[in-house]
Amino acid sequence: MKMQKALALCLALCLLISFPACQTEKDKKYDALVSANQAEASALPSELEVDYDAPNYIGPPKPDEDDLTTPVPGDNLSGTLAIRSYNMYGYTPAVTWLAKEFMELHPNVAISCEFGDRFGQEETKQERQDTRQDYYTRLRVEIAAGEADCLLYGVTQDLDYTSLSKNGALADFQEFWQNDPDIREEDYFMPVLDAFLVEGRRPVMPYSFNLTGVYCNRALLGEINVDPDSVTLTNAVQILDWYGQLRPQHPDLNLLFACSPKASLFPLERPAYIDLENRRAAFDSPEFVSFLAQSRDAAHEDPDLDPEKEINYGFGSTLEAALSYRATGEISPHAEVMAQAGYPADKNILLKARPALCGRIEPLAPYELAESRQRSFQYVAGPYFLTSSDGRLGITCVDETFVMPQSLKNKELAWEFIKYCLSRREDITFDHFGYTGQHYYTHSGIPVTRSNYRKIMEDAPEDLSRLGAAGLEHLHFDPVDGADMEAYMDELLTNDPVDLGKYNIDLQDYLDEFYINELTTPEQAAEKIQGRAYIWLNE
Repeated sequence: MKMQKALALCLALCLLISFPACQTEKDKKYDALVSANQAEASALPSELEVDYDAPNYIGPPKPDEDDLTTPVPGDNLSGTLAIRSYNMYGYTPAVTWLAKEFMELHPNVAISCEFGDRFGQEETKQERQDTRQDYYTRLRVEIAAGEADCLLYGVTQDLDYTSLSKNGALADFQEFWQNDPDIREEDYFMPVLDAFLVEGRRPVMPYSFNLTGVYCNRALLGEINVDPDSVTLTNAVQILDWYGQLRPQHPDLNLLFACSPKASLFPLERPAYIDLENRRAAFDSPEFVSFLAQSRDAAHEDPDLDPEKEINYGFGSTLEAALSYRATGEISPHAEVMAQAGYPADKNILLKARPALCGRIEPLAPYELAESRQRSFQYVAGPYFLTSSDGRLGITCVDETFVMPQSLKNKELAWEFIKYCLSRREDITFDHFGYTGQHYYTHSGIPVTRSNYRKIMEDAPEDLSRLGAAGLEHLHFDPVDGADMEAYMDELLTNDPVDLGKYNIDLQDYLDEFYINELTTPEQAAEKIQGRAYIWLNE
């Protein structure tokens, strides 16, 4: 115990080195933002003010008292639990509604939710990035110092849970998982859950996940004799090879649509050069140097797009709409509806963005998986599921994961709540609360619980039919066989899935130096990345 405490204090001191002795203006701004948003978000949601009788209302009916969840008979669960997260993404996250359900089942339990920030429209991307970085730096210090008495939600992509787990700062879910009689591993997509293991420990428990994917220009693939419909998996190295073949005939062709950052390819390839088990890295290899050179040399210009509102918003559906517009002169209904509602970005992108081989790298939602099994787009191919060049399937968890710091006092209550979030649901929606701003119990993730995944897939056509009012007719498809989709997921998960957040070495300064400012050569950047990776693996 003393050794663990000493390690925690050492880690906290190392992290604190990055903080100046006095508080800067940025620190003051950060503290003010967090304090304001904590006050706003600490309470769980109540019924939103919605006019259910409005003629243009689309959504679930107004709830009544009969919709309340009945408490568990003979319930003896009690206690308090604080849940902390960073983003609210402009909506109330699913965890708040799950907590409300849980408290209705267990009236003697009190759960509070605290969110780090809710960004305003006036802030720049850089300001948002700075605030986010400050939040996670402070959170890591708090965890390492043993002061985080809370359950963490949706933090795995930025927290560096690998280092914190190895240093003993995070609790291991393995004991709960193995000893709880309610847990049956056959009920879950275990390759996904195991993708978060760190040296045999289970520091992260997701209840949803996303496969990472990309859509590509169908006609351009045809030019280099690639059958667009024969590809299921691809990787960053193969995409760069396709791009290299096309570049002589299309010198102004962008690699990624709407100028998505070239560095977005790096997280996909990173697992190929890190051996966590043996604590080795190979970023100084000729293969990685070649990857850096090819990815930086790709064209990356979209001067007609707004850098704050339109750059990096080139999703596959937007690329399809842009290619359709160039072929037919018709603007997609969705882009028109959004523009009329005051959100012109989609329309501007399809009108102004330069041609590209691929859409942005994106987490794939369940409906995209169902749609890919039924039909192809006319102008784009995919989604192609992305692996590292050594064949490991990249998965991400946008926000629906749990992490327990060792300093969380009531771990048993936290586990009971997590287990509830993982449980089989008769109703996969929050419709019994009325309009919540969120339909499913996951925001856009794939449930790790098999039965819930089957239900979401089978419900997808009916759910998407309601979106026709937003000009999304292209998303409509036939009834979905949940068992078939489950088998398809099992097949995809044979490709050694890995959580991309597990390899989250802090390299942003080196990546910016190389990709944005072009101050280093590929060889110099590779050497710097290798050096920091060595420290990260052995700290």
